[in-house]
Amino acid sequence: MKNRNIATILAPLIFLSACGGSDKSENSTSPTPDVAPKYQGVWVAPAYGSIIRIGEDSITRFQYTSDFCFIEGSAGNATTSDIEALVKSTDSPEKIEWYIGFGDQDLAAPGIVYTKTNALSSSCQNGIDLDITTRDFDAEETFAIFSQVFEEYYVDFERNNVNWQDIAYQASIDLNTQSDELALFSAMESTLEPLADSHNYIQSPSGYYAKTFTKPTQNVRLVEEYAALNDLPFPIPSELVTQQLVDEINEFVLAHKQNQWDITSSYAESEESITSRANGLVRWFESDGIGYLYIGGMVGYSTEEQGTVPIEVENFEESLEAALDAMQHVSGLVIDIRNNDGGLDTISIAAAGHFTDTEFHGYSKQAREGNNRTPLQDVMIKPRGQQRFTGDIVLLTSADTASAAEVFAMTMSQLPHVTVIGERSQGILSNVLEWELPNGFDIGLSNEFYLTPNGQWYEGEGIPVAIEVPFYSIEQRESESDWALETAAQLLLGQ
Repeated sequence: MKNRNIATILAPLIFLSACGGSDKSENSTSPTPDVAPKYQGVWVAPAYGSIIRIGEDSITRFQYTSDFCFIEGSAGNATTSDIEALVKSTDSPEKIEWYIGFGDQDLAAPGIVYTKTNALSSSCQNGIDLDITTRDFDAEETFAIFSQVFEEYYVDFERNNVNWQDIAYQASIDLNTQSDELALFSAMESTLEPLADSHNYIQSPSGYYAKTFTKPTQNVRLVEEYAALNDLPFPIPSELVTQQLVDEINEFVLAHKQNQWDITSSYAESEESITSRANGLVRWFESDGIGYLYIGGMVGYSTEEQGTVPIEVENFEESLEAALDAMQHVSGLVIDIRNNDGGLDTISIAAAGHFTDTEFHGYSKQAREGNNRTPLQDVMIKPRGQQRFTGDIVLLTSADTASAAEVFAMTMSQLPHVTVIGERSQGILSNVLEWELPNGFDIGLSNEFYLTPNGQWYEGEGIPVAIEVPFYSIEQRESESDWALETAAQLLLGQ
């Protein structure tokens, strides 16, 4: 559930600038500005460390903390229609909502709400570090920025009883102005483990990458199993890692992934009765009058060239409607999202609309804002499409069910005809707030609260299940059975 990078979002505006157009600057006194006056000004979203400055024909977006400020992206020769492709009006003239990357004007997950203000933040007014490409930042400076981003925007340190200032201090003790990229990366990496949040990540310019899982995924469990079978310590120390070992582990994991699907799909009436769409992201079959629907991701339904949320949703719904049309006569439906590691909340919202005939409150969200939170944004799910299924449904989840897939699970669990079976999900519902730091470091962190309609917060815990059933255990492999699928079928058949 990552927010799209500003460079990608502003690309159409930059392209317009390159193609010619107005020569007016932000300070132009022209009586006919290209951007409507209601959008012009400085808009701030403190919970996201984000500022938009819109001029008569330009837009600039800043990221800031108390002490630092950087230009995230900018474009000139903008028009009102260009601005409205990024933001939309709200009920208040003093607020706008950044929705690009979250959907479109008609269907979107809650975006980022900005409030009009009189001036840039004090850190942006100083202007010293606005362009991170104009000078080199040493390791101590870059770590200080990293630390302050987490300190001011991470969703909740209390969940794991983390004293961030102590952790950041201990991590930075050995850093100095001469520390290299690996030393800086290692210092940052050491701060992630106590947070145990799979949405937090660090990537260095050379490709060093780190994140710490909220709970073990199937991949992690399989690597641990491989280590045990080969008398290796786990976690496997870096000094033992070779390309041959990596290849062998990948082969082991992929073989088990295929075996898991082979076991699940063996419940189909025949191999020929299994239908697959969207490169395997959507699959379905029937067995004993029960329908089985596999949804393998909440993203990946468009090509890189298409690459917009509305097209992703359109292509996903096309596959989903084909599945529901083929299974419209079944007496019950199993929806399997055990291998779904998320993607776009908008797809989760659209998907849920195919399993209800009435509008309902799916979930609410808000972001941390200092010691407070932003106002709740309620997400209402409306019936969608020509094909809907509102009979009895069992939703299968696992620890691999993550991010936007968890949003789908939380939303579906509000429906009285849906029962959730399996394992509690990964527990990473928040969007990822992404920052580009000096020296080419990229980081991401959770900064939002996703809540059920009655206020339950499942970050770190995962969405609860009505019946707990392990996913792809050794016992199930040996007996070539899928216990969760069998439990679901028994429930739907009333046995």
